Amino acid sequence: MGLYDNPFPPETIQRMFGRWISIVKRRECASVILLPRSDRHYRIAQFLTYISKKHDGDTVWVSVSFQSFVTERWDEFINQLDAYRVQDKRIVFLVKDAEWLFTAAPHLITKLQEYVLQPYRQASFIFFFEKNIPDAGASDILSVCPALFQNMYVQSLYEKEEVFHYIQHLEGLYGFALTMEERSEIWNETRGYIWLTTEAVRHAHESNHISFDHPAMQFRLQAVWEGFTQKEQQVLRLVAQNGKISPELDEQRKFFLKTKLLSDKGETYVITVPIVSRFVKQVVHQSNQLTLDHDSLFINHGRVDSLISVRERVFLVYMLQHKATTVSRDTVAEMLWGENWQEQYSDWALDQAIRRLRNRLEQFGLSKQLIQTVKGKGYRYGDQI
Repeated sequence: MGLYDNPFPPETIQRMFGRWISIVKRRECASVILLPRSDRHYRIAQFLTYISKKHDGDTVWVSVSFQSFVTERWDEFINQLDAYRVQDKRIVFLVKDAEWLFTAAPHLITKLQEYVLQPYRQASFIFFFEKNIPDAGASDILSVCPALFQNMYVQSLYEKEEVFHYIQHLEGLYGFALTMEERSEIWNETRGYIWLTTEAVRHAHESNHISFDHPAMQFRLQAVWEGFTQKEQQVLRLVAQNGKISPELDEQRKFFLKTKLLSDKGETYVITVPIVSRFVKQVVHQSNQLTLDHDSLFINHGRVDSLISVRERVFLVYMLQHKATTVSRDTVAEMLWGENWQEQYSDWALDQAIRRLRNRLEQFGLSKQLIQTVKGKGYRYGDQI
């Protein structure tokens, strides 16, 4: 069995690749936004294997990296394109490094559109992106080159049956077999994130046991995280903290719903891939921590004493110094309002004061749950998300 032979069920392959082929038959271009960072390389190679079996002699499919065509060698690419035009063949370029065009050679994009729009219309491009390119500061280029980017598709996470098929495909390649329980365990942790599924199976083959907490998996999770834009990372942080997403991040929310990395649970959201969810929570916990150093409050390396009131600072310092202690409501009220706290105290007033402080913590990128309510007793500091 070959590496690119039948990794997914036939109906999955037909649905995915059939869409690409139909676009090219319309003499149009497409952009495919894939979540897993390396998934596009495997899908391109798999697609070329798939298309080679159809023996379409009128169309040439070429995987290309435009980084190899630096400005001085642009004529080489044009000569290649013109050679196929002379042979009266259509040529479809599968562009593996589409982000590079936007960041390092945007001037080439308009040239590509010129050739796509020429009367003979013999060239098409399928661009593969690691990131959600409309959210990565490329809207100006997208708007001036509509012929290149009129068809944009987000590749969502794979379904359970597809992942089970893929795991069995890997078992055949590696020459070993997992139990049904082990396959289910891998699915339950990685869901349809194929890159992570691959690493889990690979590690099981090497170590003879299932594990999701080892250096290779952490490396892949870090690569997944770095593949998101800053706004997308912000969405995942917020979901990991409290399940809420700010209105100004609505486009990113819609994108994640399309990919199925997020699911809607009423008024809150959850990250659907458990191993990714834990990683994001770890990132939040490690990157945004409230610490006390010589009676000064810091978030990471930034001092925040001046950003909160004196009384709020007294309260937070006390909570940090007594992490394992439940502090009574009366004690909290005295710290927030001083020795005459009883004149201002009411359950409602204290609840509102704590709510305002929690909101302020959230503005700093911290979890509201740093101040946990202990029903009927008071409050406790909680450094877990």
